[in-house]
Amino acid sequence: MLRRAIHAGSWYHDSPSALSEQIENWMKNVPNNLLKEPKKISKGLIAPHAGYTYCGQVMAHSYKYITPDNIKRIFIFGPSHRVYIKGCALPQFSTYECPLGDMEVDTEICEELEKTKLFTKMTKNAEEQEHSIEMELPFISWVMGNQPFKIVPIIFGVVPSNLEKKYIELFKPYLEQPDTFFIISSDFCHWGERFDYTYLPPIDDSSSKVKKLIIADRIEILDREAMKIIESGNSKDFEEYLDRTDNTICGRTGIKLLLSMFEKTDLYPSIKFLKYGQSNRVSSKNDGSVSYATAIINV
Repeated sequence: MLRRAIHAGSWYHDSPSALSEQIENWMKNVPNNLLKEPKKISKGLIAPHAGYTYCGQVMAHSYKYITPDNIKRIFIFGPSHRVYIKGCALPQFSTYECPLGDMEVDTEICEELEKTKLFTKMTKNAEEQEHSIEMELPFISWVMGNQPFKIVPIIFGVVPSNLEKKYIELFKPYLEQPDTFFIISSDFCHWGERFDYTYLPPIDDSSSKVKKLIIADRIEILDREAMKIIESGNSKDFEEYLDRTDNTICGRTGIKLLLSMFEKTDLYPSIKFLKYGQSNRVSSKNDGSVSYATAIINV
């Protein structure tokens, strides 16, 4: 059964040639020397999921550094934006449509996960409407080229702590498999009254330099603190940061789970954020923005 790429033609090009050309141009604009880890292999990434006009160039920075040769399976963790879910949802569909090539779902893995009774399923319509998985697919397809692989798309909802621990133990063995890659689909701060979030980090306003900061600068300070903590790989510090700031990072659950999984393995991840951006530069409390940050994870 095919999940339609219903955001193609609006959030990104539905023309394969135009979409491929656009991604290729973004990739060309990414410097070749952002990472100096030739002996390491890529194990995962964090990337935004907004319309490509806003975040395509940001996304390219992490996808540029994937080493796809050993990848046969890609887990994609995306937050639910439209419907309430307790825990995580497995896909209803066996194939995900993509202008650059449809992607086969790893139904065997999904059946293994379903047997645990820890997952729910969204309606087919709700799964198609959710964009957090779909927006990663064209970049995945472009990077993987003709290499065969399957995806495991998982939508996250509200995950209580007892269920979170079960998911960590459940997904950890897959993370340890050398042919498996993890993508966390997440935007960063959603700031403004329409998001019901107007927190700004405290600053020392005695400095003349600080006095020149606009709201967008303070949002970036807030996001970069999160990015630094994520790079440290410490899940407890990230959780403490979220409790303290309540930063509206929509993929926070997926990020926290991945950090927690690494902590329980013998893998030592190198997490590096490569690009940051904002949908617009907020200077007024009446305005709003969404932040985008992308990281590559190597082991």
